[in-house]
Amino acid sequence: MEQKKKIIRVDKELHRCLYFFEILGLQYFSLRSLWKETKSPENPTILRGVYLFVILIILTALMVNYILADTDSMAAKVTAKNVLTYTVKNSMKIGMLVVLLVSGLQSFISTKNVKRIFINIQRLIDITDAEFDATIDFNVIRNNVKRNTAAVIIFFFLTHGSILVYVSTSSLEQALTIFMSSPPIIFILATTFKFTLFVKIINCQLTFLKTLIEGIFNTQKVKFIEFDMKIIPVRVASKSPSESFKKFISAKKIYNLIYENAGLVNDSMGFTVLIILIVHVIALTASGYQLFVILVEQKMRQNIPETCYTITLGLAMLISMVTVCQKTQKIMTELATVVSKIECDNYEQLTDESREFVHKFYMQLNHQPVLFTAYGFYTINLALLASILTGIISYQIILIQFYAA
Repeated sequence: MEQKKKIIRVDKELHRCLYFFEILGLQYFSLRSLWKETKSPENPTILRGVYLFVILIILTALMVNYILADTDSMAAKVTAKNVLTYTVKNSMKIGMLVVLLVSGLQSFISTKNVKRIFINIQRLIDITDAEFDATIDFNVIRNNVKRNTAAVIIFFFLTHGSILVYVSTSSLEQALTIFMSSPPIIFILATTFKFTLFVKIINCQLTFLKTLIEGIFNTQKVKFIEFDMKIIPVRVASKSPSESFKKFISAKKIYNLIYENAGLVNDSMGFTVLIILIVHVIALTASGYQLFVILVEQKMRQNIPETCYTITLGLAMLISMVTVCQKTQKIMTELATVVSKIECDNYEQLTDESREFVHKFYMQLNHQPVLFTAYGFYTINLALLASILTGIISYQIILIQFYAA
């Protein structure tokens, strides 16, 4: 009896992976109703709008309480030399509040774009199923989400929990303030996790596309024949060039969908990512300088754990975003290499029209690659991380000179 083929639906495959974004207020539609027009309008429903308002009010109140908690103590200790430190430190906390508000609002406003991302993923699945008789292994994505979610939870409890335990031994009031800051920080971590998740989904699609393209023109099999008492291997075409070229056209359609999705991710989260980068630069600069002042003056040592926590949190979020985006560039380079190899190896058997098409696709991969930006201002990759760290070190030198003056 012939086994019935499984129908792949992105709403069923990824619903559980993205459900917690709905709970946190970072996604304002359900994947289960994505293809039901009557239940899935382009814009969020009124109920979800109210939910966003309530979430932002609660998180903003908690964050403002965290910002204002030690204002009096700081004001009493301000001197001419460390006024800049406290100013930057407060700016960093305000920046975290801005990230919170911007990420929630941008997630709400960009609902239409995010829906298009998943609709494009479904179109991609349909093309691969119809043209290549192949499907994306969503188990890889789901397992990756589980591992990353566990890593984020462990990281949060190890860092934030350690600060909470340390502070609770000296001041219960300060410990309560840090505990109340947990929901906003979880929200900000989830925002970063959402961005990296979308990038990883696109990386998975690009890797899948590279595998498909590698097999398109790999149309020859080895046949052994006996000639003059010798066994000679002879390569025999198993598919016609025209059939392979049709699949190559389908592969280009898949790339166009992936490219469109990358643009939608940039439009949906680019401004939030830009704010996150700016806030982290300020946070790392302020925390590094504050740690220097504490070590030099041998005062306020109780602030060392919180300062180190800020540095750890900032670096972890930066590195997580940069590494996944750098992997995108690596996959794009490999994909362009595969297409270039196809163009060279199959030059004679391709028609003039086919050669031109393959060459144009190769040029597209080089001049219109899939990449992720901070709202168009910066391309997110290892070069950006190096620039940020170099800038922070430069700022540290200036601040240390200011302190020594």
